[in-house]
Amino acid sequence: MNKFIKEVKNDVSNLWVLLKVKWRLYAAIKMADYKHFINNKKYYVMPHGKSQGIMVISREEIKVLKKKGIISKHAGAIEFQNESFYYTPSQRGKYDGPSLRERHEMRNRYTKYAKLLSPVMSKIKVGSPV
Repeated sequence: MNKFIKEVKNDVSNLWVLLKVKWRLYAAIKMADYKHFINNKKYYVMPHGKSQGIMVISREEIKVLKKKGIISKHAGAIEFQNESFYYTPSQRGKYDGPSLRERHEMRNRYTKYAKLLSPVMSKIKVGSPV
């Protein structure tokens, strides 16, 4: 009986971690859409290496990171779209954002990323910034 309770606790904690991860992705997507609405710029939701979280980054910020040498100078917009968990359209009114199929692929990519980080993600508080 004690073994069964430990398994249930483990399953519930894994479910809680996945729910936190889904909430973070949802919040990051909403933040990217809001920034796009305000600035009319293209934003990407990308993994953040230092905190094992996610970040919302614009094309201008990517250019600055390329100049500093943090990102490879040969990386282009297509690579960022393929590696991102979500991206916004480049202009309002002209929709060139992700299709429904691409959104499902990006969501699955993020779920795989979150499962790899699940021991790390369980230590991160829910209230921490995205």
